[in-house]
Amino acid sequence: MNWALFIIVLIVSFIVVRIGAIAFQVTGLEWSLAKFQSLSCFTGTGFTTKEAELITGNKQRRRIASVLMVLGNAGLVIMIATFANSLSPQEALESGLSKPLLPIIPPYLVRWLNLLIIIVAVFVIYKVFTNPKLSSKLTNFLPLQNRS
Repeated sequence: MNWALFIIVLIVSFIVVRIGAIAFQVTGLEWSLAKFQSLSCFTGTGFTTKEAELITGNKQRRRIASVLMVLGNAGLVIMIATFANSLSPQEALESGLSKPLLPIIPPYLVRWLNLLIIIVAVFVIYKVFTNPKLSSKLTNFLPLQNRS
């Protein structure tokens, strides 16, 4: 059942990055730059010197960046641990989804079923969160949006 935790953490990660982008936008960054900087802070990658100065030169943005960095590292650790654990033989056999399927699917294939679930979920979540219509609806739904 660790694959379910993996999927939940992945969804929460996308939402946290979007909230970070909205928070950066509220501090005065343009939307495209805010999205990139939020993702950069969350993953700990992608900073350029000129754009990093926009973040480090403002107290509010530094605070937002710090929170995103901590959450990104925590999320990465959780995702790696749950992914690895969902593929372990013991976890694969005890998986809640797998129990009803054990008579149909041999136990050695259950691990591969868990991997398939994770791959499909990652693909679907990515497509949903990068869809422009759904992405704008999520952005409008989330708090902190500067609606004036």
